[in-house]
Amino acid sequence: MPATNFLMSVVWLSICWAGDGSFDALPPFIKDSMQPLLSNNIRHWDICTAPTNGLTDLQQCEIPTRLVCGDHFSPVANAICDHLNEQLPHRYKYNIAGASHFLVTSHSNDCVTALNDQAVLSRV
Repeated sequence: MPATNFLMSVVWLSICWAGDGSFDALPPFIKDSMQPLLSNNIRHWDICTAPTNGLTDLQQCEIPTRLVCGDHFSPVANAICDHLNEQLPHRYKYNIAGASHFLVTSHSNDCVTALNDQAVLSRV
């Protein structure tokens, strides 16, 4: 696939995943840093579409897990988070109001609060 078509496919996929206009609010230095990360992002998608662990592995996971998502996530991302919330035994789901796929930049304080919440450890 020509590089231009590849780039357009990645941009389209990102817009579908994060929502139209999601990149608009990002600072210029973030936008500029995204281009070099495309190949790693594609590698990440390849890994995610060929899992080596199954449902039983999720259900037996003993690691306390924080599931952090936003109510403006794509339906697919929310479905994944909901499924993990149902299957992982030691988990806690945080739903950040107004947050989309870029919640670590748009809602950083809420993300830090979720990551610092020690209550998830008491649920083990």
